[in-house]
Amino acid sequence: MRFTIKTKLIIAFSLLTILLFVMGGIMSILNTNALKRVADAQLARNAQLMVAMDFEKHVTESVLTAMDIIIDKGDRKVSAERDSALKANFKHLTDISPPALLNAADTPEEKQAALYLTDAITKLEPVIMNDLYKLVESGAADEMFDAIDDGIDNAAGGDVGPQISAMIASIQEEVEEANEIMRSTQKRSNETNIVMLAIVALVAIGSLILAIRSIIGPVNKMTKITSDLAEGGDGDLTKRINSDSNDEMTVLGDNINKFIDNVHGVVVNVAEQSQSLTSASSELAATTEELSSTFGEQTNQVTEVASAMEEMSASSTEVLNSVESSLITAEEATTKTREG
Repeated sequence: MRFTIKTKLIIAFSLLTILLFVMGGIMSILNTNALKRVADAQLARNAQLMVAMDFEKHVTESVLTAMDIIIDKGDRKVSAERDSALKANFKHLTDISPPALLNAADTPEEKQAALYLTDAITKLEPVIMNDLYKLVESGAADEMFDAIDDGIDNAAGGDVGPQISAMIASIQEEVEEANEIMRSTQKRSNETNIVMLAIVALVAIGSLILAIRSIIGPVNKMTKITSDLAEGGDGDLTKRINSDSNDEMTVLGDNINKFIDNVHGVVVNVAEQSQSLTSASSELAATTEELSSTFGEQTNQVTEVASAMEEMSASSTEVLNSVESSLITAEEATTKTREG
């Protein structure tokens, strides 16, 4: 099937465009999936951090509220606002936070801290909601409140704050690792895009070079052959243009080959006629030489005849003179005879 140069260029650039879009789409999908995985991990780490910080917030609020109740123990009752706040905090800490806190723990250290914290809250709630409330309502002595204060610390194990801080610090490290992975993934994505663009550019340059060579090659052959023809005597009419590009170059080469065939045929015919004329000229020269020799012989014969005729003419003149002399003598004799 024959394609024109225009068609070849259109196909080449269309393929390059399709290749660019396909490779770009593949790389975009890969990069998007990688970034999505990293982003999901980052969101998960941030959610874990929020769970731990939310747990710390509610524990801190509960302990501070309990301290405020101890300070205001002289009122001999817990205000509705503080009671509502404590109930809401402990409901969150006992019903919502433990599963979320355990799910947020990834490492063994985090799981151990989460178990410790959920157990501490289980112990802390009755100390505040039952024992502290009873002491306030009964107007117990200060020593009893000091004891309940120690009981709050003991119920929490005395290590709630550090455990929460350690868990938050561990999750923050994971968040930072996720951020670093995100930055690294984005960097790799950019580098990959640059590499892919470079590959596409190289493919485009290679295709352009091949297209140019497919056009320039036959053109150079035609230029050389036509240059040989234009130089005259050194022109080689046996050369032909061979092109397998199946485009306008092939058509042009075929036409030039036909022209060279025609010229070559004319030259061969002229050479044959010239050879025939040379043979005829040789024969004519030989005939002319023979005629010239014959004409020479005839000329010699004519010269001899002329010489003979001249001799005959001289003889005739002598004879005539003799006859005239004889006549004169005869007349003189006749005259003398008559006289004498």
